[in-house]
Amino acid sequence: FKELVQVDVKNGSISGVTSLATGTAIPREQWVQLTVEGLFDWLEGKLAQPPEFIQMTFAPDLGNPVAGFVDLSGLLHDEEIGFELTQLSR
Repeated sequence: FKELVQVDVKNGSISGVTSLATGTAIPREQWVQLTVEGLFDWLEGKLAQPPEFIQMTFAPDLGNPVAGFVDLSGLLHDEEIGFELTQLSR
Protein backbone atom coordinates (compact mmCIF):
# COMPACT_ATOMS: atom_id res chain seq x y z
CA PHE A 1 0.00 0.00 0.00
CA LYS A 2 1.43 3.32 -1.01
CA GLU A 3 -1.33 5.91 -0.54
CA LEU A 4 -4.69 6.99 -1.82
CA VAL A 5 -4.49 9.70 -4.44
CA GLN A 6 -6.62 11.73 -6.78
CA VAL A 7 -5.43 11.53 -10.37
CA ASP A 8 -6.52 14.32 -12.70
CA VAL A 9 -6.49 13.53 -16.42
CA LYS A 10 -6.88 16.10 -19.19
CA ASN A 11 -6.84 15.28 -22.91
CA GLY A 12 -5.82 11.68 -22.15
CA SER A 13 -2.76 12.58 -20.05
CA ILE A 14 -2.26 12.87 -16.31
CA SER A 15 -2.22 16.53 -15.36
CA GLY A 16 -1.91 16.20 -11.60
CA VAL A 17 -1.76 13.79 -8.68
CA THR A 18 -2.84 14.83 -5.19
CA SER A 19 -2.46 12.93 -1.92
CA LEU A 20 -5.90 12.40 -0.36
CA ALA A 21 -4.35 12.14 3.11
CA THR A 22 -2.60 15.51 3.02
CA GLY A 23 -4.20 17.37 0.10
CA THR A 24 -0.76 18.18 -1.27
CA ALA A 25 0.31 17.80 -4.88
CA ILE A 26 2.70 14.95 -5.56
CA PRO A 27 5.72 15.99 -7.67
CA ARG A 28 5.61 14.73 -11.26
CA GLU A 29 8.82 12.68 -10.84
CA GLN A 30 7.05 10.59 -8.16
CA TRP A 31 3.96 9.74 -10.23
CA VAL A 32 3.35 6.02 -10.68
CA GLN A 33 -0.35 6.31 -11.51
CA LEU A 34 -1.94 5.43 -14.83
CA THR A 35 -4.84 6.70 -16.89
CA VAL A 36 -7.71 4.26 -17.54
CA GLU A 37 -6.17 3.58 -20.95
CA GLY A 38 -2.84 3.01 -19.21
CA LEU A 39 -4.49 0.45 -16.91
CA PHE A 40 -5.59 -1.56 -19.96
CA ASP A 41 -2.00 -1.53 -21.27
CA TRP A 42 -0.69 -2.54 -17.83
CA LEU A 43 -3.25 -5.37 -17.63
CA GLU A 44 -2.29 -6.63 -21.09
CA GLY A 45 1.37 -6.72 -20.03
CA LYS A 46 0.56 -8.67 -16.86
CA LEU A 47 -1.54 -11.20 -18.79
CA ALA A 48 1.41 -11.80 -21.15
CA GLN A 49 3.67 -12.92 -18.27
CA PRO A 50 1.22 -14.81 -17.20
CA PRO A 51 0.42 -14.18 -13.52
CA GLU A 52 -0.24 -16.92 -11.01
CA PHE A 53 -3.38 -15.10 -9.83
CA ILE A 54 -5.32 -12.25 -11.33
CA GLN A 55 -8.67 -10.77 -10.41
CA MET A 56 -10.26 -7.80 -12.18
CA THR A 57 -13.58 -6.04 -11.83
CA PHE A 58 -14.92 -3.92 -14.67
CA ALA A 59 -17.60 -1.23 -14.65
CA PRO A 60 -20.76 -2.65 -16.23
CA ASP A 61 -21.65 0.64 -17.93
CA LEU A 62 -18.33 1.81 -19.42
CA GLY A 63 -16.28 -1.41 -19.31
CA ASN A 64 -13.26 0.20 -17.67
CA PRO A 65 -11.35 -1.57 -14.87
CA VAL A 66 -12.47 -0.42 -11.41
CA ALA A 67 -10.51 -2.84 -9.22
CA GLY A 68 -7.81 -5.41 -9.66
CA PHE A 69 -5.19 -7.56 -8.01
CA VAL A 70 -2.26 -9.36 -9.64
CA ASP A 71 0.15 -11.83 -8.04
CA LEU A 72 2.88 -12.80 -10.49
CA SER A 73 4.27 -15.57 -8.27
CA GLY A 74 3.06 -17.20 -5.09
CA LEU A 75 6.71 -17.88 -4.26
CA LEU A 76 7.66 -14.19 -4.11
CA HIS A 77 6.57 -11.72 -1.46
CA ASP A 78 5.72 -8.06 -1.98
CA GLU A 79 5.47 -8.19 -5.77
CA GLU A 80 1.66 -8.20 -5.65
CA ILE A 81 -0.09 -5.18 -7.13
CA GLY A 82 -3.63 -4.01 -6.55
CA PHE A 83 -5.69 -0.96 -7.43
CA GLU A 84 -9.14 0.51 -6.99
CA LEU A 85 -10.74 3.34 -8.94
CA THR A 86 -13.55 5.36 -7.41
CA GLN A 87 -15.43 8.47 -8.38
CA LEU A 88 -14.49 8.38 -12.05
CA SER A 89 -15.79 11.29 -14.06
CA ARG A 90 -15.46 12.47 -17.63
